[in-house]
Amino acid sequence: MTARKPSLFSLPSGSVSDDSPPSRSRSLDRTAAHPPPAQSAKSNSRSPHRRPAQPHHSSSSHGFGTGRHFLVSEPDSIGSPPCHHHLVSLDEEAALEGDGSTSASERDSLLRHGHARGTDSPKRRLTFPSNGYGATHDGDGATLKRSESILRVAGLIDDRSGEYEQFRKSDAELAKMSKKVRKFYQRQNETLDSFLEVDEILENARAKAMTGELIPSVSAKQADSEEEARASIRWAINLNTVVNIVLLGAKIAIVLVSRSMSLIASTVDSAMDFLSTLIVLGTSRFIEHRDWKSNYIYPTGKQRMEPLGVLVFSVFMIASFLQVLIESISRMLDPNLEAPRIPYTVLGVMCATIVIKSGVWLSCRAIKSASVEALQQDAENDIVFNFFSILFPYVGQLVKFRYLDPIGGALLSLYIIIEWTQTLLDNVRKLTGRRAPPQEHQRIAYLLTRFSSRVVAVQHLSLYHAGEGLVCEVDMVLPPDTSLPVAHNLGEAAQYAIEQLSGIERAFVHIDITVNPLSGHLQR
Repeated sequence: MTARKPSLFSLPSGSVSDDSPPSRSRSLDRTAAHPPPAQSAKSNSRSPHRRPAQPHHSSSSHGFGTGRHFLVSEPDSIGSPPCHHHLVSLDEEAALEGDGSTSASERDSLLRHGHARGTDSPKRRLTFPSNGYGATHDGDGATLKRSESILRVAGLIDDRSGEYEQFRKSDAELAKMSKKVRKFYQRQNETLDSFLEVDEILENARAKAMTGELIPSVSAKQADSEEEARASIRWAINLNTVVNIVLLGAKIAIVLVSRSMSLIASTVDSAMDFLSTLIVLGTSRFIEHRDWKSNYIYPTGKQRMEPLGVLVFSVFMIASFLQVLIESISRMLDPNLEAPRIPYTVLGVMCATIVIKSGVWLSCRAIKSASVEALQQDAENDIVFNFFSILFPYVGQLVKFRYLDPIGGALLSLYIIIEWTQTLLDNVRKLTGRRAPPQEHQRIAYLLTRFSSRVVAVQHLSLYHAGEGLVCEVDMVLPPDTSLPVAHNLGEAAQYAIEQLSGIERAFVHIDITVNPLSGHLQR
């Protein structure tokens, strides 16, 4: 039987040198002169610690660009990368434990990076802090601690973090600019903020010890922020529930005192507020409830229920105020219409309603959620609605113009119908897969440019709504000679990183070997 030609396994040059070994072994007898013997497929699958491959510095004809190349034996036609880890080898994790089983001189020889002596390139080496993880540094530079990104260790991202911060404008600089120029730089600062989010995610990626699985990790700061956001949403919904119940009871009482059409419209609005709170509360509880059955029925989560609940409520709101509009028009055409009486008790209740709704609007303004935004819009409508609901009948009573009240009721009904029609259409567009704005595409494109230099091009970047969240589809072009493990690692790492961005519900990263105008999907 003829000997099998070893396969070529390539890694990007990235931030590590071409002489870097792909993995590090616990074994003390590892030498370049005595490579490990080939194992059978059966024994290889049982062994938890395979010997690392020997580095082979081939010419550029063996690979694309300036990648590192390693010869890997393929026992029994079963090829495998030179390490168990998707991004960092299992043996590297063991070497970085620093348990004293390996001498300092051997660790130094195993973990030394950089080119040969006499070159201009600085050395890069790994040290062994007490936390058990290696830290990369250049010369006498600052040591990278345990938070070192697994993507950087594996050479899958570059060192351009914060590259564009030099273009940020401070508040003092913005204050000196004209209005139009200031608006431009404010948008630029917002773009830089989205780039910082990308940098933070890429610099904090983790890998599970001993398994090699890349964790779509969330930093402690981001996890705390998400928990605070969920608590804020629950607080806003509960506050709206209590406020709407109290105001609905108060308005029913004042309508019995004064049969003003504008006040009837305001009472209907409060009833719809209470209904909206119930819909939002029920939807929120339904989304938060998770068990094996719901995970099976809804494999991508239940976040799309949120805009669906807003959609249902919008229909209720529009239908209710169409009835108020019809009643207002009928009163305007009534020649025997009597002017309503507005006592001071009614006036006081309506003023208190405006003040309370203003407080609710301010409390909901800073919370980013489709449900809370619907409650915020509802509170904003209530402020305007309640103000004119008392203004029209009260002024009509003062000037003794009886038709001013139904005119006000009709105008307020038209206002609510137009507002909620816009909300309805906005949620319909999101549920039907509308394309995301250019700012979102810029954020994804920046993230992809931070990855390995082996990425030749990025084509067919599609970002579209699937409810409130966004779905991302992107094709990355790699050289045709890229090995399957490297292509898999790049694609999977990019996919996990994209899904950690705020607002991204799901990401799909495809790998191509040629640049072509085809979208990769059938045109429907």
